[in-house]
Amino acid sequence: MFAFDSVDDRLCVQEEILLLENAPFPKNYTQDGLFCIYFDNYNKRNYYNIPSLITDTTTFENYVNKYAGYTYATEQTGQSTINNFYKVGDPVYIVYQSLATGFLGLPSSLTSTGCSNSPVAYLKDETSSCVRQFTTLNQTTCESTTSFSAPSYYTGFRVVTTPYLFTYIVNGTVITTTTQSTTVTTTTPSPPDTNITTTVTIVTTEPPTTVAPFEIDLYNNTYTIDIGLSTVQCRDSTGNNITCNFPTGSVPAPTYNTSTATCQNVVTQVEYEITHDGTNGISTADVKFVLQDITTSNLPLSQTFTSKFTGVNDVNVTERSGNPGYIVGKPVRAGIRYINESFGNRMIIVENGYDLSLVKSSATGTCLTDAGNRVQVNFGQEMRSGCLIRFNLDTVTVAEYCNAMQQAINIALEGSSDYVNVEPIKNRYVATFGNSEPEQTGDWVPILQFPAGTTTSSQSLDGPSCQLSMGMHIQIVYSNLGSKANPQAKILGVGFIYDQLQTITYTCSGSTCQPGNANVDQSFEISQSVSFVDVSAPATGAVGDAPIFIAKVPNDFFYPFGTGAGSSIRLATPYLFCIALFTVIVNTLFV
Repeated sequence: MFAFDSVDDRLCVQEEILLLENAPFPKNYTQDGLFCIYFDNYNKRNYYNIPSLITDTTTFENYVNKYAGYTYATEQTGQSTINNFYKVGDPVYIVYQSLATGFLGLPSSLTSTGCSNSPVAYLKDETSSCVRQFTTLNQTTCESTTSFSAPSYYTGFRVVTTPYLFTYIVNGTVITTTTQSTTVTTTTPSPPDTNITTTVTIVTTEPPTTVAPFEIDLYNNTYTIDIGLSTVQCRDSTGNNITCNFPTGSVPAPTYNTSTATCQNVVTQVEYEITHDGTNGISTADVKFVLQDITTSNLPLSQTFTSKFTGVNDVNVTERSGNPGYIVGKPVRAGIRYINESFGNRMIIVENGYDLSLVKSSATGTCLTDAGNRVQVNFGQEMRSGCLIRFNLDTVTVAEYCNAMQQAINIALEGSSDYVNVEPIKNRYVATFGNSEPEQTGDWVPILQFPAGTTTSSQSLDGPSCQLSMGMHIQIVYSNLGSKANPQAKILGVGFIYDQLQTITYTCSGSTCQPGNANVDQSFEISQSVSFVDVSAPATGAVGDAPIFIAKVPNDFFYPFGTGAGSSIRLATPYLFCIALFTVIVNTLFV
């Protein structure tokens, strides 16, 4: 083992184990440095190999079969402490009109699907969903449940812009402060009626003064702000969000319609938009709502909560997922490729037309197919989801029934988009890097399809049967590039792998059927998952040839036994005779 010594003249110093012994003889260790590496000229061994992109299913399957393997890990969260200023991950504080303090809530599901009041984390964009466990809906439940009411999410409290508020104010009283002693210089000129001008300077020192404590309202002060109302949308019966006809700057509380047994204006989505100034704290806070009219069939109610942070100096900021490689936990960027006429008829990627996401279930287990209710796929986070999709035969044929089922399943699993419907297979792309530009289509890879087969139908005594694919697995193949000390993750390919066909029979018997009006719906479960396959090629080192040691002697090595003749050395004849005679005598005496 060798180590570099910047002080010793020797470039390489061998480490030896020195034994302590009481002997009069010295120990000498020598090292000629023949195998000492002074300069490493093979830097490639410290970097990942650059893999090729995946453009066909064969290459994709080769990568997956060689490197696939994944687990579902639970996210760990640490406990935060109070500081004089907000740090990343700290809970955002609020103060109620009663002067009680708390956290700005971002309800989420913990050990169950029920809502648990988790706080908004400073500078962390988060989205969570949970279920309000109600089974009956009446006027009391509708109008008295706080979680249903939009005003409860932004009125009656103020956001603390910086935790320094709790240091500045103790029990509603400003902390007493003391001023330092000051020196005052007074100059007195001589009287004007004298002929001699003199100046008298008097220097006095004022004692330190103490500012008396004074009362201040913990709720109304410069360190707290109100939450503003940004936008309010209403969800219609088809699941689309439309503009509500409410007065500007207001949102009503839920009201119960006894004639239709409907609770109107119930909160289903809440989004906090917070503007920050780094460690200086929060500048502004706004909230967005999505409201919906619900009935007993919508219970239990699923709600979604989001928090987003933006810097005060951020202008036209486009969110990225890494620079350049993907960061674990950031969204996998996806989009639709199409020809932009205003961009010179060039191919570009539109990211707001499609998201790589998983299907999500409602509180009752049914599939939520609209884009706003899907689970975003984040890099490095493996997930699995499932839901129930309902069908009834109505008046269609068996073949039409099977085709409609498979089409509905595919839409639920893949997600829908106006752009996707034009070219459903070839125009969905994923960014290879976290900062890939939409105009550079070469930095995006297409999503490959692995279909299960053709849907077939048949009629049996048990009822109509269909051969359907009831699930899909998303596999994302990536590789680390660059230095091992700071690797950059690059996505090489993405595949939609559908489950094998299975026989689904419409029997409408048992717990899978739910009573309807004139027909009966049967529920079928579909599932979806995502995994990440690391195909990083290990850094390979090259072993050079063993060094060749060439022994050379100086030209006068045989002096005085040799005589010089130009550049060559010749041994003198008399000396050769003496050497030969000496050799014979030694052999005679000692052999």
